[in-house]
Amino acid sequence: MVILSIALNTFKETVRDKVLYNILLFAIGFALVSIIVSQWSMGQQDKILKDFGLTIITVFSMVISIFIGTSLIYKEVEKRTIYSILTKPISRMEFVLGKYFGLVFTMFINFIMMSAGLLLILWLFSSGFHFGLLISLGFIFLMMTIIIAVAVLLSTFVSPIVSSILTIFVFIGGNFSADIKVLGVNPTTQGTMIEWIINFGYYLMPNLQMLNFQKEVVHNMPLDFNRMLIGILYTLFYNGIIVLVAAWIFNKKNIK
Repeated sequence: MVILSIALNTFKETVRDKVLYNILLFAIGFALVSIIVSQWSMGQQDKILKDFGLTIITVFSMVISIFIGTSLIYKEVEKRTIYSILTKPISRMEFVLGKYFGLVFTMFINFIMMSAGLLLILWLFSSGFHFGLLISLGFIFLMMTIIIAVAVLLSTFVSPIVSSILTIFVFIGGNFSADIKVLGVNPTTQGTMIEWIINFGYYLMPNLQMLNFQKEVVHNMPLDFNRMLIGILYTLFYNGIIVLVAAWIFNKKNIK
């Protein structure tokens, strides 16, 4: 009940922040651009709308996740509002969990709005969409829950600016995890410290590439059910570990 209360307060706090509306308006503007661009490509309109639309949603969801995730806990400490919160019968674990779920719910509302816009555009300007599009959107949302978890973790011990930079790095690295793994088995790096660093980074970073079904949806390729199931379980496990580590760090944090 305490976690739910903190989550709802977090949702209300983020909704009051007008920057989120600006980001959504910016995303709508890009969606309109995609419609115009698609008109120039004869016979490829459906693919361009799907590809451009999913890319827009991924990028702007990432921006929103980082924006709302890297500052909330840090801001509570900086403004000293954390003192009044922790004087109540609330553990630091409950505080972090409440913040995380509140941010995920905020992301969910924004994500629904952007996804609805994409589906409307496809319905109006193309031949429609297949079920795989909904699958791809769902896994983009799962990807964002990981980004939020990473942002919350980093916000417990570094500033919002540093958190944002590191979270962007994690997002990029996670989407190129397969390429990072290839670097680790490169003959020129085997047996060196570089190989150890690359492999450490590969296993530490989330495998966001596994959650990306954009190529399959855009080109009407079959979706791998086993990969989807593993992706869901992987997301739950990774989020659980990251949020627990964030709560542990925040619990050890000396708040003065």
